[in-house]
Amino acid sequence: MKWLLSLLTVAALFSACQPDSELPPPAPTPQQMVLGKWMLQQTKGEYYMPISVLVSSDVENGTPADSLIFKSNGTILSYVGTPVPDTIPYRVINSSTIEMDGDKYQIKELTANKFRVYLDSTNTTFNMRWVIDVNLVR
Repeated sequence: MKWLLSLLTVAALFSACQPDSELPPPAPTPQQMVLGKWMLQQTKGEYYMPISVLVSSDVENGTPADSLIFKSNGTILSYVGTPVPDTIPYRVINSSTIEMDGDKYQIKELTANKFRVYLDSTNTTFNMRWVIDVNLVR
């Protein structure tokens, strides 16, 4: 009888344990989420000179041919306005910052289908400021 009780206890313990294959996969990192092809939906730009006086603003919608391909080797192939890609270096610093071509952009949104980055940069030597808001979609 003790033997049967021990066997039932062991069986209950094994059935209560969840195999590793049933655990949910870990959430993708920002580095993984940016990889692949993104279509340029819209770019908004503002230029200030002096720093607090808006000189110009522009909104440009992307065309079906405008895309950015983020590669795992730290480069972006940019097909924006050209059939021959420009190669741009990038690195994801953390979940809220990405550096592209030497400029640090804030990651405002990053999901499986939306990627929005924002740059607010000031040059005090020339007393000017520019703001760029880029919206990408898959």
